[in-house]
Amino acid sequence: MPLPHEVLICSEQTTFEEIDIFWRRSLMAPSCSDIFCLAFIENLKYDIAVRSVTSLKNYLNFIEKTQFLQLVLLCSSESENSSYMATALVKFKRTSPQLIPDQDLKEFIFKRTSHIRNSTNVCPYIPLKSCSIIDPDKSCVRIVSSNNVGSGKSLTVSRLVSKFIALTHVANPNSVCTVVTISESEDCEHKAATKLIGSPLSSGDYGRICHFDITATSCEHLIPFLFKLLITGMLCDKNGRIWRCSKRNYLVLEITLSSQSPEILRFLSLFPDWKCLEPNEVIDYMKLHNALPSNCQISLIDEEEVQSPEYQRIYAYFRKLETKGSRNFDEFTYKPSIPLVTNWNWKIKLDILTLFMKYYSLPMLLGAN
Repeated sequence: MPLPHEVLICSEQTTFEEIDIFWRRSLMAPSCSDIFCLAFIENLKYDIAVRSVTSLKNYLNFIEKTQFLQLVLLCSSESENSSYMATALVKFKRTSPQLIPDQDLKEFIFKRTSHIRNSTNVCPYIPLKSCSIIDPDKSCVRIVSSNNVGSGKSLTVSRLVSKFIALTHVANPNSVCTVVTISESEDCEHKAATKLIGSPLSSGDYGRICHFDITATSCEHLIPFLFKLLITGMLCDKNGRIWRCSKRNYLVLEITLSSQSPEILRFLSLFPDWKCLEPNEVIDYMKLHNALPSNCQISLIDEEEVQSPEYQRIYAYFRKLETKGSRNFDEFTYKPSIPLVTNWNWKIKLDILTLFMKYYSLPMLLGAN
């Protein structure tokens, strides 16, 4: 995976000093195996681009011609002609290499972010004690997504946090999870870094759960932010303070897919996903498969929620409503101490969900399995 010092993603706020330091770091790297990348150079302001090109040419004059360099500048094809840096350095232009298939990238990323041990019980990437113990695939990154809002994403994340607290018996549960909300028209990286740096340190040896609630649609800051967070693992605020993601942390991104661009959707598809379905989709899935899924890729019905007295009372009411000759609701009673159902198989859950869909809305019933 690329390291933070090997990648600089340009924006309109990128300064000449940042690029100049990046030139020095890349051209004077002690190891010729490092690949340095300056991305989105079309976003640079004109005066910054001019000074940066002049600086790069000056450095190249002092570099031995036999020295092996691996410096890559990336510019979108749509903005190539409008980028001063791309035009000034056109003699270095190369054809785009063949892209690695998404499936191969997905497997590579999963290997680098998973906590699965090999035959010698050694994983070179993730520490033995990690918050990823709560993840179904033992991955330290999880995308909790749905096509639309109100499908149980927040409930799924809260269940993961509760599971971690139950497994680790941490002394201070408040330090377990840090929630960062990413909304519209703001610097995602600055807000996230500020919140994470100011959060209390996790207790124990397991790190902490970092929950990113992304309500923003495809804003210009989102793609660079996601790359820095999930790939390089480093964020920086406007004051220069740096937050580095510990390998013990568990990153959970809650996001609604219907509001995102194809580029963001493709990027997120490279990471382990936990899909939360809508009520009608859940019913169709259960009828089609005649069972609940055995894998962790889909969230259907939250058992803890559906077995709670609040929902069981409503379920008892709907069952009485469905029973012929039981229309006298003046005498309706419900006793939480007497469970309506003792065998919670998939047919019972399907019946509950069908009745709720028929008579009522489902604000909190869907979520984690």
